Amino acid sequence: MHENIDHTEIIERYLEGELSQEERLAFEARLHAETALAEEVALHQHLRTGIQASGRNRMLDMLAETDQKMPAYHPPAQVIPFGEAARSRFYQIAAAVILLLIPLYLVLDYNRRPNKLFAAYFSPHQAVMVESGDPMAQAMQEYQRQNYAQALPILEKMLSERANHDTTLFYQGNSSLALGKADEAISSFEKLTTDQANPFYHEAQWYLALAFLKDKQPHKARDLLNSLSADANHPHQKQAAELLQKLK
Repeated sequence: MHENIDHTEIIERYLEGELSQEERLAFEARLHAETALAEEVALHQHLRTGIQASGRNRMLDMLAETDQKMPAYHPPAQVIPFGEAARSRFYQIAAAVILLLIPLYLVLDYNRRPNKLFAAYFSPHQAVMVESGDPMAQAMQEYQRQNYAQALPILEKMLSERANHDTTLFYQGNSSLALGKADEAISSFEKLTTDQANPFYHEAQWYLALAFLKDKQPHKARDLLNSLSADANHPHQKQAAELLQKLK
């Protein structure tokens, strides 16, 4: 039973499709070699199905039903049958770990939720049009092509020469956030939200909330989204209210 518990996190990541290609191939190689691990993966799959479909009580009923008809697990190169002994073992394991797996599954899902919501709501701001020949034009050209890794150093160089230029700072924040550099994005957007007269003030507020989500600071995201959703004149009021509801 301890072995099953130790494997819980990587099995859940495997079933969620969150392993990198290298990690997935290594894990599937283990499934070929380790019958017990393959059986545990199959058990987790049944437990997850029960949790997602009907909750704890329904899952107990489902496990009782599947005790009589546990399907075979089919890895790429071998078949692992579920005979009487295997079914009995699975049922015993399920009874022992169900109280662990349910809260663990909920915790894992809760921890993944901010990233999922960020991905659903984040879209880099449209590139600004500038005259050709200006360094900003080069940065915006790369930005518009979604080459944020190329746009970011140009923007950072411009900022080093013209500290806190609003337009440059705003697109630096967007580029950083698109590249997953949430802490750098937060720094940029926070500077833009100190002055309501700033032309990027409202947009920077919205992106700052998303940056907090990406940076695993949902409490700060909620505080800001509360403010935005209460402002009937804010351009992202509806989105903020919707996102806030999903964070609860």
